[in-house]
Amino acid sequence: MRVLALQLLALGLAAGAARRVAGQGELASARPVDRIVAIVGPKPILASQVEEQLVLAQAQGMKIPTD
Repeated sequence: MRVLALQLLALGLAAGAARRVAGQGELASARPVDRIVAIVGPKPILASQVEEQLVLAQAQGMKIPTD
């Protein structure tokens, strides 16, 4: 549960951050495949991993915060 809370916090903090994609010096207009929302120690946490944990928690009947 603590890991899920940290991942949710990281997702919230990263939600408003703009991401520049390196590719011929232009901003990419295409949707990114995945993004890093946090780095814990040497390990990056991907948005897809956070979403996966949310889906698993919801499937187990846990209440997911709306904020």
